[in-house]
Amino acid sequence: MRKLFLGALAFAAFVPAAHASLVSVTFTSYGNGVTPPATPAGTTLVSNFADSTGLTGTGNYLLVIGSSTGNYLAPAYSASTADPNQYLAVEANATATLTLPKETGVQIYVGSLDSYNVITFSNGLSYSGAQLASMISGLGDNGCEFCANTNGRLWFTFSPSEAVTWVEFSSSSNAFEVAQVSSSNAIPEASTWAMMLAGLAGLGFAGYRRRTKIPSGLE
Repeated sequence: MRKLFLGALAFAAFVPAAHASLVSVTFTSYGNGVTPPATPAGTTLVSNFADSTGLTGTGNYLLVIGSSTGNYLAPAYSASTADPNQYLAVEANATATLTLPKETGVQIYVGSLDSYNVITFSNGLSYSGAQLASMISGLGDNGCEFCANTNGRLWFTFSPSEAVTWVEFSSSSNAFEVAQVSSSNAIPEASTWAMMLAGLAGLGFAGYRRRTKIPSGLE
């Protein structure tokens, strides 16, 4: 049990150590099994932008249905069918920030991705459409309204120590369209870690006391 107590202390010392890192980012287009706004298996829906819950921002960000030529374009279901549901459109020089559960996996269904659209996370990591297109084979950043390579789901996974609590969408030109955000791989809050470590330490200390107590017949 003393080893358990020492192990708990070692674990407590280990938990905070790490640096911001992106483990992986993948893209699934609408033509590869994505039928928005269905939430991917094993994930939790954060927002489908049916309302403004958890959403704050600056400038002109809108919750809209349909397309407005020259302003915003509804994400695509197929090469000829636009998403009929309400979605988020973040216009030029605006930002929209969505609060997330503290998790390491974030899935974002984007529409007509452009090179100048930007996704920023609470852990300090930020990616433009151009950067994402250079990182992911098959992803486009030319803002095509119904193209499979610009409409679909981006899936970001971060290191456990860099779980995110919000995501920000912005654009330097035209609009950035986002139809849905979901998350996965929950990370316990600091208070949960503290309670767990305190429990382990208590078990270790109790075991140590039992092993060191002098038998009553020898007192």
